[in-house]
Amino acid sequence: MLSPKIFLRLLLVLSEDELEPLEDLEPFLDKLSLLVTNNRLVNYDLALAQALLVTNNHREKNNILNHLGIDKGEIDDNIYAGDNGLHLSNKNLGDPSNYSKFLFWLAVAQILKSKILFLSNNQLSSLPTEIGNLTSLEDLSLFRNQLMSLPVEIGNLTRLNYLTLFENQLSSLPAEIGNLTNLNYLGLSNNQFTSLPAEIGNLTGLVRLCLSKNQLNSLPTEIGNLSNLNDLYLDSNQLSSLPSTIGDLFKNHINPRLNLTNNPGLLSNPEAQDIIERLKAKRIL
Repeated sequence: MLSPKIFLRLLLVLSEDELEPLEDLEPFLDKLSLLVTNNRLVNYDLALAQALLVTNNHREKNNILNHLGIDKGEIDDNIYAGDNGLHLSNKNLGDPSNYSKFLFWLAVAQILKSKILFLSNNQLSSLPTEIGNLTSLEDLSLFRNQLMSLPVEIGNLTRLNYLTLFENQLSSLPAEIGNLTNLNYLGLSNNQFTSLPAEIGNLTGLVRLCLSKNQLNSLPTEIGNLSNLNDLYLDSNQLSSLPSTIGDLFKNHINPRLNLTNNPGLLSNPEAQDIIERLKAKRIL
């Protein structure tokens, strides 16, 4: 466990708040207790992460790592595994016993201003709100987890180009997904979506949208706003209708890809069949 004196020094030096020098430790610790929220100190993870990354004191580094249950080699492998990236796949971060470690890694990514974050295959059932602090991210991989929802703070990640969420248990997206207007790729296949928010139409930079193997029974009319879309995968859903605006897609694209296979409900809907025939005439299907 990190000693109170070491942690006090970290807070004094590294906290985002300006703390005045203190002559007596005990009154400060009493004051510090007011900062406790859900048994977690405000700026705790940021203070530890900053200390780890800036200190040249190996003993202090080892104290921090031992406190978090992280091996020195794991730090080196993850922080220096790739350019601008933090590689945290296959770390079992979804285990409740690893929650503090997960928050620490997010703080590291925030401090490093990471552009790439890999969190796949971690048995995550939810994401902490702190994910919204990683505003430098351009590529976020969360595939093969157990996510049932996304926090609204995901909408803060406005620099994202790639968001990969396939093979989770998502049934809905927050409206804030519409803030991610720089997205080129959105991977949502193999989830449990029955519908999409209208805000999906805000993602006008999308080039590829993957929605295969869900439970979608309809699409919002706003999908027609995705003027840069080249690849749209809707196979293996429960679609029984198509918005007429789907015909507005793929204009000025040479080799567009639209997959509507394995949606039996479309076969019995004359209007949907009419739209499909028009798409075929444009060589989109």
